[in-house]
Amino acid sequence: MGASLRRSRFQSMHSTSRTLTARRIALSLLSLPLVTALLLPQTAAADELAVPRTAPLLVNSSNGDHWLGNTPNVAINGEGLLMAAWTDGNAHGSLDDWSTAVAGQLVTQEGVLSGPNFVINENNKHEQGFVRLAVTASDGFVATYNTRTLDGNGSLGVGQRYVLSGQGEFGANTFTDREQVAATVATSRNGSEVVTWQSKHLDPYRWEIFASLNGGLEFRVSSDLDGDNHARVAMDPEGNFAIVWQRKGDLIMRSYDASGAPLTDERVANPVVSYTQRDPEIAALPTGGYLVVWEDDSTPNRRMQIMGRVFDTNGDALSDRFTISDIPEDHAVDAAVAADPNGRAVVSWTHNPEIRVRLIDTETLTLGPVFDTGVMSQVQQGSSAVAMGDADEFAVAWRAVDDVGKIYVRQYDIVSQ
Repeated sequence: MGASLRRSRFQSMHSTSRTLTARRIALSLLSLPLVTALLLPQTAAADELAVPRTAPLLVNSSNGDHWLGNTPNVAINGEGLLMAAWTDGNAHGSLDDWSTAVAGQLVTQEGVLSGPNFVINENNKHEQGFVRLAVTASDGFVATYNTRTLDGNGSLGVGQRYVLSGQGEFGANTFTDREQVAATVATSRNGSEVVTWQSKHLDPYRWEIFASLNGGLEFRVSSDLDGDNHARVAMDPEGNFAIVWQRKGDLIMRSYDASGAPLTDERVANPVVSYTQRDPEIAALPTGGYLVVWEDDSTPNRRMQIMGRVFDTNGDALSDRFTISDIPEDHAVDAAVAADPNGRAVVSWTHNPEIRVRLIDTETLTLGPVFDTGVMSQVQQGSSAVAMGDADEFAVAWRAVDDVGKIYVRQYDIVSQ
C-alpha cells in the first residue's frame, strides 16, 4: 500500500453564545490614482491595533521522551471556533520509535480548550505529519497531511480524508507510486476545495507540483521537471485559486478559475531574480487576488527578510515587492500569512528567538506596527502559523522548543484606536 496525503474533515461540534459582527475600520488610506498603477507600501500610524484577547495557550498535552509538537497550523471558522493541529510524537502513546500522529485541539473564542487533544489520522503506525487546515462552507474544518505506511520502500505518498462524523478517510489522488508529500488545502465559502502537493510520480529523482479540485482527478500544475517544491495554494470567495511554489531560487505562480481552467501560464512571482527567493506562502483576498509572502536575501547585507507582493485574480502584479519584516540586520524566516473578509492580512515570521507579527491593509498596503507574541523570549520559537476570523480577530500558533516541542496559540482582537 502506498502512503498518503490525507485530508480530514471535522464538523463544528461547538457553538458559542457570543454574537459576531464583522466591521471595517479603515487604516490610514493611501490616495490611489485613477489609472492602473502599482500599489506602493506605506508605514503609518495605524488606526487599528492588534490587542491580545488571551494569554499564550498551551494546546498540546502529550508528554514523554518523544519528539513532540511540531509544524503547527491553525484555522478559525465563521463562529469563531479555533482549531489547532500539529505533528505529535507521542499522541499514539509511543507505539514505536518512529511513530508520529497528526493531533488537533479545538479552542473557543474565549481561549478555553474545548475537549481534549484528539488524533486526526486513522493510520496509527509510523509517520504522519505536515498538517494544513482550512474551513469548510459549513464551518467545519478540513485537514491535509502526510502519512507513511509500510510498502516496498517505505515512501511517503498520497493520502486520505477522515470525517469526524465517521465517514472514514479517502485519497486525494489516484496514483500512489513514489513519493507524494507536503499537501496543502484551500477552500471557499461556496463549498469548493483544492489540494496541492509535490510528487515524484513522473520522475523518481525530481519533484513536480500536482493538484486536485473538489475531489476530482489530480492534474499537473508545474510544466518542468526542475525540482519544484514547497507548493502553497489559496482560494478566493468565488472559488478561483492560485498556486505558488519554489523552483530553485525563484517563485513560480499560476492562477486558475473556479472550474480549474488555467487563467495564466507559469509566471515568476518575485520581481528580483538574483540571489534566493524561497518558501512562499499565499492568502486569497476578499475582493479577488492574492497576497504572496516569502523569504528573500536579495538585500544589501544578504540577510533573509520577509517580502510581500499583491496580485490580481489573473496573476498580474498589483504591487512591487515590499518588505514586511522589520529588523534588516538579522534573518527573518518561516513566514505565514492569512487574510480576512475585511481587506486585512496578518503575517507572522521567526526572528530568533521570537515570533513577530504584522497587520497589513491589503487594499492600500498600509503596514501596521510589528509586535511579538510576548512570551518566552529566552526560548527558541518557530514554525508559526496564522489564521483570521470573520469578526475582527486572528490567531497565531507556534512551536516553542525547550525540553520538548510545545504548541502555543494566542488569540487577538483588531480594535480601533
